[in-house]
Amino acid sequence: MNVEDIIKEYCEINYWKDSQEVSSVRLKKTQRKCPDCDLTVDSDRRVHINLNVTPIPHWKQHCNKCRQCANPETGKFDMTSREVSQYYYFKNKDLKNNIDK
Repeated sequence: MNVEDIIKEYCEINYWKDSQEVSSVRLKKTQRKCPDCDLTVDSDRRVHINLNVTPIPHWKQHCNKCRQCANPETGKFDMTSREVSQYYYFKNKDLKNNIDK
């Protein structure tokens, strides 16, 4: 099935006579309040999750809309990527100090 067949079938289902109307239809993006970062975001918000191995293995969650990372302690998106890296750097440093004692 090619694109033209899909458009014709869609027109028949929706009782449109002309396929030109289908190409002019635009879907609205729904605006809603984000449960993580408390900003108003579109429906295409994505969270990228990466496994970082330095200084200790940890998961980093990054929101593509607010450009913030999840706080490891609270889970809220209120930290920058650098702040999360520093958090795990100092956590690793504290772990090493406790082992050495």
